[in-house]
Amino acid sequence: MEARQRGHWMFDRWSCLAAAMIMEACGGLGYTFAVYSQHIKETLDYDQEDLDKLGAAKDFGYCLGIIGGIIYNLIPPWMTIGIGATLHFFGYSMLWMTTSGQIEPPGWMLCGFIAIGVGGDSWIDAAAIMTSLQNFDKFRGTAMGVLKAQVGLCGAIFVTLYKAFLKPDVDAYILLVATAPAVTSVLLAVFIWPHPCDDEVDAKDKSINKRFHLTYAATITLGLYLLCSVLLQAHHDVDRSLLVFFAVTMLINLFVISGILVVFRPLCRLNDWWTGGRSQYILPEEMVALPKFKRKTSELDTLDSNGDDDHQPLRQREQNSEDKFEDSSDNKVYVTSNALVHKKGYDALAEQDINTSKDVNCVQALEQDEDLSGEIERYTLWDTVQQLNFWLLSFVTMFGAGSGLAVINNFAQISKALGSDSVELFVGLISIASCFGRLIAGYGSDVMLRKTGYPRPLCLSIAHSIMTVGCLTLAAGTVPMLYIGAALVGGSYGAFWSLTPAIISEVFGLHNFAALYKLIGACGPVGAYVLSAKVVGYLYDEEAEYYQSLNPAKTRGHHDDEHDDEGGSGDENICQGKRCFGISMSVLACVCVVGACLGACLAKRTMKLYARTKKVTTPSA
Repeated sequence: MEARQRGHWMFDRWSCLAAAMIMEACGGLGYTFAVYSQHIKETLDYDQEDLDKLGAAKDFGYCLGIIGGIIYNLIPPWMTIGIGATLHFFGYSMLWMTTSGQIEPPGWMLCGFIAIGVGGDSWIDAAAIMTSLQNFDKFRGTAMGVLKAQVGLCGAIFVTLYKAFLKPDVDAYILLVATAPAVTSVLLAVFIWPHPCDDEVDAKDKSINKRFHLTYAATITLGLYLLCSVLLQAHHDVDRSLLVFFAVTMLINLFVISGILVVFRPLCRLNDWWTGGRSQYILPEEMVALPKFKRKTSELDTLDSNGDDDHQPLRQREQNSEDKFEDSSDNKVYVTSNALVHKKGYDALAEQDINTSKDVNCVQALEQDEDLSGEIERYTLWDTVQQLNFWLLSFVTMFGAGSGLAVINNFAQISKALGSDSVELFVGLISIASCFGRLIAGYGSDVMLRKTGYPRPLCLSIAHSIMTVGCLTLAAGTVPMLYIGAALVGGSYGAFWSLTPAIISEVFGLHNFAALYKLIGACGPVGAYVLSAKVVGYLYDEEAEYYQSLNPAKTRGHHDDEHDDEGGSGDENICQGKRCFGISMSVLACVCVVGACLGACLAKRTMKLYARTKKVTTPSA
């Protein structure tokens, strides 16, 4: 704790971001449902609609994060993470005990177990995202891109580990899913802590863009590495020893990505020591010498009644969490945060006529100046829910993320219906595409906002359009199109989860961000349940009955083979051909078109807000 208060490099906002990245790299395991969904279906004798209900329950588990978001401001971040790790381990360990035959819970209870497990991930995600947004106020989209890219890579990372060390033991994979994220989150929770920095520091700290660029480059490199691995396995039989090499190299790259953020500062210090010079990158704790200015009015002299050196008292104030302005005429003391003074105080005190003799708090006057501050009004949670923008963003998330989840949850059955057994490859491809989508959406929307002032919600419409093309590609019903469709759906789905947190913080503020983030995020599972269980699953079962009526002998033979090979009941509810999912994918494409229109409406309604944001942030970009 002492090191954290002194700003030690082991406990700063960069080490917090690095720890959050590793946690997020274990936080997207819900997207690997396709790896073990067929195993559940065969072991527990589920039909497609039962399996879709289980998948929907998994997605609804994210709603448990709403509770974590509400109480985030009441407890330390490490406690939120600890609760999430406990929920994750309990839920997935119960799923493992079920599939391994140790317990036999009813269907509704199994749905509850998997929901609790995924809900734990949501608690961890709430702490990591909220803390990072506080720490990187002017780089929200970029920071979200870095974090959410790790969520996108999570599926590919764990699938690589499964194929290298565990395949074909699906039960062992579920046990890995239960233990690895929980242990990792508990070990790294101590690093997750708010370290907010002000605009003055962000404007002069040239290392920020450098660190983010290096991290983006390393993440893209890891994504391309995994993509090459996936494509190699798709076209060639790869030996187990080579798969182990892929997995070990992947883990090394993952830790290098996080290490870039942490070791950048010590490397700068080492370079200074070695060269005897001073690094060009100004570190935040070094920025204690304040800019010089000419005092315009005599009232400013009352801010330092001791008559000492001008800068020394200001240095002392800079090191404290609160700054005091004392008016010697009436002995009143005014208090403000050092971040506010950094942002507006010193320059404004030099430029504006401030009358301290009339009991006017100069800092309050500055806070009320909308031209100097880009802050939005602080709404209560209830006030926010009543706004039209809230509901527009909720439905955009429901249609877009819901369609993406519906495709991801059913991809094992989609590939099987078209005669492909490469489920793990498609899961890996979706995860890698999701990573790139999150990176591009996060960084690209930040650049677009700073350079042009176009509202960030416009990117949601673009993501919906790409999702539409992806669903239509899958509706074509050929194996080569599966690769293209998986990439398009994965990329656009990932973009939603980079854009949504940044938009929530910009449109509604950070006051109730954690609760709003989880509340709006819960719309994705709602959409997934309706689209997956009630549309995709229902249409699949209808087509399966039609297929069995046309091919009774083929269906019976396929059932007998599966019964013999798996030692289980097999799957009588099978469907082969593009008709199985063709209609449902077309329906999802139509839903995405509606979502694109709603995203455009939200962009139009927030255009003035983002134009003001560009005006405020351009100087420090």
